[in-house]
Amino acid sequence: MIQTQAAGGLFSRLASLVLSLALLSACGSVREASEGEEMGVSQAAIAVAPSLGTAQSFAVLGASTVTNTGPTVIAGDLGVSPGTAITGFPPGLVVGGVIHAADAVAAQAQSDTTAAYNNLAGQPCDFTLPSAELGGLTLVPGVYCFSSASAQLTGALALNAQGNPNAVWVFKIASTLITASNSSVLLINGAQACNVFWQVGSSATIGTGSDFVGNILALTSITLTTDATVAGRALARNGAVTLDSNEVTISACAGPVTPLPPTVGKAFSPATINAGGISTLTITLSNPDPTVATLTSPLVDTLPAGVTVAGPATTTCGGTATTTASTVTQTGGAIPANGSCTVTVPVTATAGGNYINSLAIGALQTGNGSNVAPAAATLTVAQPAIAPTVGKAFSPATINAGGTSTLTITLSNASATPAVLTSPLVDTLPAGVTVSGAATTTCGGAVTTTASTVTLTGGSIPANGSCTVTVPVTAAAGGNYINSIAAGALQTGNGSNAAPAIATLTVNAPAGGAPTLGKAFSPPTINAGGISILTITLSNTSATPAVLTAPLVDTLPAGVTVSGTASTTCGGAVTTSASTVTLTGGTIPANGSCTVTVPVTAPSGGSFINALPAGALQTGNGNNAAPAIATLTVNAPAGGAPTLGKAFSPATINAGGISILTITLSNTSATPAVLTAPLVDTLPAGVTVAGAASTTCGGAVTTTASTVTLTGGTIPANGSCTVTVPVTAPAGGSFINALPAGALQTGNGNNAAPAIATLTVNAPAGGAPTLGKAFSPSTINPGGISTLTITLSNTSATPAVLTAPLVDTLPAGVTVAGAASTTCGGAVTTTASTVTLMGGTIPANGSCTVTVPVTAPAGGNYINSLAAGALQTGNGNNAAPAIATLTVTIPSAVTLGKAFSPATIKAGGTSTLTITLINFNNAMPAILTAPLVDTLPAGVTVSGAGSTTCGGLVTTTATTVTLTGGAIPANGSCTVTVPVTAPVAGSFINALLAGALQTNRGNNAAPAVATLTVVPMQGGGDKAPTVKKYFNPSTIGTGGISTLTLTLTNPNATPAVLTAPLKDVLPDGLLVYGNADNTCGGVATATPGSSLVVLTGGAIPANGSCTVTVDVTAKKEGSYCNVIPKGALQTNKGSNMAPAEATLTVKNGMKVAPRLAKSFSPSTIKEGKTSLLTITLINPNGKPASLTSSLDDVFPDGMVAAGNATTTCGGSLMAYWGSSKVVMWGGSIPANGSCTVKVAVTTDCKGQFRNKLHVGALETNLGSNTAPAEATLTVN
Repeated sequence: MIQTQAAGGLFSRLASLVLSLALLSACGSVREASEGEEMGVSQAAIAVAPSLGTAQSFAVLGASTVTNTGPTVIAGDLGVSPGTAITGFPPGLVVGGVIHAADAVAAQAQSDTTAAYNNLAGQPCDFTLPSAELGGLTLVPGVYCFSSASAQLTGALALNAQGNPNAVWVFKIASTLITASNSSVLLINGAQACNVFWQVGSSATIGTGSDFVGNILALTSITLTTDATVAGRALARNGAVTLDSNEVTISACAGPVTPLPPTVGKAFSPATINAGGISTLTITLSNPDPTVATLTSPLVDTLPAGVTVAGPATTTCGGTATTTASTVTQTGGAIPANGSCTVTVPVTATAGGNYINSLAIGALQTGNGSNVAPAAATLTVAQPAIAPTVGKAFSPATINAGGTSTLTITLSNASATPAVLTSPLVDTLPAGVTVSGAATTTCGGAVTTTASTVTLTGGSIPANGSCTVTVPVTAAAGGNYINSIAAGALQTGNGSNAAPAIATLTVNAPAGGAPTLGKAFSPPTINAGGISILTITLSNTSATPAVLTAPLVDTLPAGVTVSGTASTTCGGAVTTSASTVTLTGGTIPANGSCTVTVPVTAPSGGSFINALPAGALQTGNGNNAAPAIATLTVNAPAGGAPTLGKAFSPATINAGGISILTITLSNTSATPAVLTAPLVDTLPAGVTVAGAASTTCGGAVTTTASTVTLTGGTIPANGSCTVTVPVTAPAGGSFINALPAGALQTGNGNNAAPAIATLTVNAPAGGAPTLGKAFSPSTINPGGISTLTITLSNTSATPAVLTAPLVDTLPAGVTVAGAASTTCGGAVTTTASTVTLMGGTIPANGSCTVTVPVTAPAGGNYINSLAAGALQTGNGNNAAPAIATLTVTIPSAVTLGKAFSPATIKAGGTSTLTITLINFNNAMPAILTAPLVDTLPAGVTVSGAGSTTCGGLVTTTATTVTLTGGAIPANGSCTVTVPVTAPVAGSFINALLAGALQTNRGNNAAPAVATLTVVPMQGGGDKAPTVKKYFNPSTIGTGGISTLTLTLTNPNATPAVLTAPLKDVLPDGLLVYGNADNTCGGVATATPGSSLVVLTGGAIPANGSCTVTVDVTAKKEGSYCNVIPKGALQTNKGSNMAPAEATLTVKNGMKVAPRLAKSFSPSTIKEGKTSLLTITLINPNGKPASLTSSLDDVFPDGMVAAGNATTTCGGSLMAYWGSSKVVMWGGSIPANGSCTVKVAVTTDCKGQFRNKLHVGALETNLGSNTAPAEATLTVN
């Protein structure tokens, strides 16, 4: 007897072997029996495991000899009897056992082996297999006999214990047992190697690289060829045991496993609600055991006092979930193995407080045990306070450019509890307005500023009081600057402001221009019934007084009334009614301003927005171009009438998108507010209901296409409820949705302030359309004819359909002189003074026109304009006006006319500006007595030399053209022309003022005005996109497959939208093999057998790229050069400036090596979760590629298989539950196709796991992969 010692390296190898075999018994996946069902399910198995006696400790036992070659490892005893020879140890090693050569122990083991062999031979057959081949079968427990004398195994045999760890298999073989190379026996569903017995009537041979399982009891000999492993025993009764670099490990049966008990978790979502609000309680039942945990008793969760069920419960655990007012019960059901399920129920609480909900230890009772830890969750219910309000004002509300105004933000708190700020209050100044000094606050906390923001951090608003933040601001340029703080911007422990705060700062431009309006309330915040002074400031930056030509009427918002006498410093007369103040007549002094003031009041709380629209102030110097807006915030006493709020979410959508309109009904009274009349919200024109409405107010909510109505219902005491409805709009624009004061009628009173929300709808990419107009000729004699051309331009890739008539009203004195025409489609009609286009469409990335002949009987300059917004389309409205001047010669005086030709250009294009100098009805030439200087509008520059027919000298700078000297011929005219350009899109108005042309015959009495409309270049002047292409592989055999990839790249900061289909025409003989795919959006089409690939629509991402892929093939040998020409890729950013080409080489009889690819899905998981590993085998050849060796994918350390492997490649798979690799042998990849191997994997370790198949890993009759395949799994 020889006692052996094992080296550490071999112990490590053995430990790895034992672990792999243990994992092997947990899971596996093989091809089913050819009939598609498990063998032997028709009767009960009667197989019995025999006693091995003293042979139990032997891994290898021979009768004549035991011989070994190579580093064999035997885990257990090694013996021979009655023979004496054991050779080859070392290099072979015995670990965990001893060597018995012809001793008494070996002799007794042989005797016990004979007894066990006879026991097995005597057991009756449960099943007789019709074939000797075991490969591909899945067998249940039992005694198996064979119709043939021998048995063989090619591929994999699976033994399915069906959950019974004591299941036994006995295989009775009359003659030989032979396994093919790389064959295997797999144990699934609890099967154990210790319970598998092979009774072999002669000899057994285990093939090279085979993984064999079970106890082999052979009458004669046993041969284990190179690298074969046995989890069991090799016991030969009369012959030799021959070994060659093998691993033989005694298999011991595992004892019963105690299942892991389940756990319980719970949570409220949201965890904090207002009194009367709803939270969802979720109870999560988790099962860490690999067996299903079936509930054996109802799970009852009793809610804490004060919390009640607010709706039906649901469950994903099976069984039933039922509720009472204070309990939720799960009866029956089961928790999935290694998984979880949930029970959910909505709950509510009417009073504020912290409510702790718990499930005790043992509450969850299952067949796997009960929870050993409690589960608890806390629901916090807030008792609502009266929300604070925000007001703001500029003082003074009107300044000159560069002057200073103080912005005051007033924070008011009507609650008896101080309102502590829980988040910074940030006010962002409008563009053009900047901070000009230090900010201060009376609210505590800290106030900080940047150039364009003022921020209050921390601080609190006193109970039943207010505090302020003040900051000096300035603006360098004239204009009306609207500064707003949105609803919800002020966040405090008492809630957030429900209404926005808005103030307008009017800045007078340095010189000239139309008058402006500004307005402010002082103070901007009052208590209900208090007094505020409304000041309307009229400003005039012109050197000429601005005389009012129409009354200026300011209508106060509903709920605000005049409370005293109005006054003015503008002259004229100021009058009032209960809700209006009117200035009739009066004059705004040159380069100055004047005011209208009136005291106002409001009996109810709310935010009251008072606005004077653009054009409300009409003077001889023009009208105000921007509105003037001010907000009066009125604090309501606590417990007053209910209020309304509304919001769109999201507030901005694309045309055709969906936004949720939420109307919030709030009640600060201790008594519920019952609706006494329906609350009807009418959507603005262009916005429609897009789905069912819902409410938390009770009552009934109904909708039409344009309304949502709440009938009945109640607002809870000291609480709120909502009405929600999805809405949409097909066209771009800003849609203001308002519920007026008094719309909400309840037993507690009506809402005193309106509720307003704005939905912004983005028009399709490419921007809103633009308008341009011109008269040709721009100067005529009285009674002459000029053609008015209105140009409608659309820079979008989508046609712009008119959604309202476009009406152009001619200036007084100009009349239509003939029939109008259009290239826009639709219908064009005229009256004496109007031309109207109804319907019609502006083509994508194009333009169309409306033309009409006009005349005027009297001399003068007639300015014809189309206002901003006059052109209404599905792509949006024109943002800038279009203006043109028709000059009709005045007898005995000189006049000016001007025009751009063309009147509309693309950014960077050129237009010719023509200034016409006219001297009709004068018998003598009109000699210029001063230079005529025309200054171009900002953004337009001279792009070439100027010329004149007037004599004299014409000179230019970048922004001016000047005529010095020269004369206008008697009864004639002459011109000055200059080419101009503009790099940026916009409408540019160029004017020569009255008196600009000075001659010895007088000066021009009227201005000359022309508009140059500039539309964006395709791509807005950005860099053009590019196209590249390649074939993979670049060389194939005839009939093989290559993947053509087109890569579209966009170097710009915004997406490049395709404006025309991208077409790739394949060269003759190269054909589409499969359908096209793309990552660009849009639709990629390619018909198999055709030679055309087309991408329609889609966009290339900003600073990124996308691809179009398609498989192609060729039946004839040759080189196929595929070219996409310059300009084929057309986008809103321009077209490709260079061609793209790639060459595919096709050779007769050439074999192209198959390829590998792999991926994880999902590529990021949590610890303990699973991801699906997919290995894709690709064959670009015209015939199948058969695997000639196993494909072994070894997982990175820490990653193991977590489920059954599957394949579409045929052959056999091996992937053990808990093993660290997946192995496939046999099978083939279809011609010109692919197949996959898939297996679920998991890990309990965080990090990145890089899984790689190296070059040559895939071996086939057509070659091996020449590139690696790898994928990375991220575990958080």
